Amino acid sequence: YTNCSEALNIMIKSWAKKGIPLWVYDNVTITMLDGLEVYPLGPTAAYVYSVTITDGGTGYPATGTLTFSSGAATATYASTGGIIDSITVTAGGNSYTATPTVTFSGAGSGATGTVNLAGVTMARPVRILDGYITVDSNDTSLQLISQQEYDIIGNKSSEGVPNQIYYDNQLINGLVYVYNVPSDNDNTITITTQRMFEDMTSSGNTFDFPQEWFQALKWGLCAELAEEYGVDENKIARLQIKADAYMIECFDWAVEEASVYFTIETR
Repeated sequence: YTNCSEALNIMIKSWAKKGIPLWVYDNVTITMLDGLEVYPLGPTAAYVYSVTITDGGTGYPATGTLTFSSGAATATYASTGGIIDSITVTAGGNSYTATPTVTFSGAGSGATGTVNLAGVTMARPVRILDGYITVDSNDTSLQLISQQEYDIIGNKSSEGVPNQIYYDNQLINGLVYVYNVPSDNDNTITITTQRMFEDMTSSGNTFDFPQEWFQALKWGLCAELAEEYGVDENKIARLQIKADAYMIECFDWAVEEASVYFTIETR
């Protein structure tokens, strides 16, 4: 059982290369942060990038520390005349799934701050398919560019409203590069991603596939295991043909049925 379930999960993961079935599309919203051009997406991604002062309070010492309600982030503050006027994040932590709250050390009172998380803690996307940016409740399409196109951008630190994104699919956390670099914390981008098929880890798990795919899963695993368990060569060939036919049929079926329009590239 252990050997066969391992083979099943390896086979399912390899199928992510063959196409993009509709049910593995996920929409992910990323908050844009002033001066930050790279946003991680993955299981250890989200970290504290900055803390915005919402009220400086009164009576605080010249310097002090911030305590976060969760995670490993650390930060310090400076005050002028007892009013906190600057915050420096010294360690951002990682893997935040919710925005923590902060408290300020010292004898002062009334200071409050809003934590700004960079990136999203989630399953690492296989690829990005599409995206748009929301500015003042209006959505504008983002242009997906390649690594080569991103590399040849002359001034990557140019600030403005992002209009292009490049996705670097790293091993643990993928990295979303935006251009232009955001000049404030007011906007969000929403990207459509392809996620990986979920692992089967126990006999009671529900397959991460609709019922129409069960036949392809059955015969695909059969063909995957046949040689390892000493099945006759002629039978292996027949099993593989059958498995391939069911898999191709499923991947051809699991796509959007909408028109595709081609236009001239004007860049």
